[in-house]
Amino acid sequence: MATIEKRIGKDGSVGYRVRIRIRGQHVTNTFPKLVEAKAWAADTEAGLRAGKRFSTQAQRRTVGDLVDYYLDDYLPTKTRNRDAANYRRHLAWWKSRIGRVPLIDVTGELVLRHRKALLQTLDEAKRAKAEVQVVAGEKSTQGRGKAPRARGSATANRYVVSLSHCFSVGVRVLEWITQNPVRNVSKLPEPGGRIRFLSPEEIVALLKAAKASANPALYPVVILALSTGMRKNEIMGLRRSEVDLDRAVIMLPPERTKTSKGRSIPLVGAALDALKLWIEEAEKVPRIDTDLVFPSSRGSQPLDIRVPWEKALQAAGIEDYRFHDNRHSAASYLMMTGASPLEVAGILGHSNVQMTARYSHMSDQHRRAVLERLNAEVFR
Repeated sequence: MATIEKRIGKDGSVGYRVRIRIRGQHVTNTFPKLVEAKAWAADTEAGLRAGKRFSTQAQRRTVGDLVDYYLDDYLPTKTRNRDAANYRRHLAWWKSRIGRVPLIDVTGELVLRHRKALLQTLDEAKRAKAEVQVVAGEKSTQGRGKAPRARGSATANRYVVSLSHCFSVGVRVLEWITQNPVRNVSKLPEPGGRIRFLSPEEIVALLKAAKASANPALYPVVILALSTGMRKNEIMGLRRSEVDLDRAVIMLPPERTKTSKGRSIPLVGAALDALKLWIEEAEKVPRIDTDLVFPSSRGSQPLDIRVPWEKALQAAGIEDYRFHDNRHSAASYLMMTGASPLEVAGILGHSNVQMTARYSHMSDQHRRAVLERLNAEVFR
């Protein structure tokens, strides 16, 4: 027989805990609404009377137990380092919030409630960095030193996805639970992707400022970004073994790309000339401690170009522009020069053409401009 107990949380929220004991099995669950509790109680009682078995692990094990297994045993064998860092950060947050909750008591409502709290809290890493900068008296440059913002809907969605994947492992691998309570949590609407690209005049100004930079690496780095659309980490982590100057191509291995698929990037024109000159100059005094194309003084780490990049933007008079926007500039100009979405996706390493489709309006604008010039000449 089922018993339903009304519970009031510390935050004033109301919940209903259902307890059922039939044929030696004892199962519990919690719901935000009484009607949901009664419906679950009726279905569960019917299942127990029909001989259905419910996992006792779901009662004994907590969310913290599941997160620990996922991070310690499952994640290291299944996920790339870059993604693993995100999973660890996300799941550490969930463990801090609901780590002591038994798996059987986790509901979609519980996840939604904590997701709301997630949206209202600041990224602790950004908060700490901002506080350090304020104490040090650093000035704000291109957003540095500003008070960190609360997490956005896209970030909150990633946190929920990580938790859902963790629970899926609890179902499929460990069999601690019979279903994933996070699976049906709907995603928050995300804002459209930002597209900021340079005008031809801004490109000239940026390249001039990069060439005049006190850091000689900035110019070839910016040339590569604008010419190839490579991601910043792909450029700064570039190794000599990945560059074939004779064939004029960069070969990125799967572990160095966001999609875990190798990608070849042809080098032409200014990109080939700038990279070739940079490597030739570097080989005059070869480094034996690293094969990074753009190494820091320590060798084991890539060069940090954040400060010279920001100074170049200031010198060029360019505002509201991030390094990743170089990728948008490359994609936009590819579309405007007639490249198809499939071709652009291949060059940028997009996992699907849908990611490239947001640039399709660039080619429409370019064709419109051509027709407007034609009309101005013919029908004036």
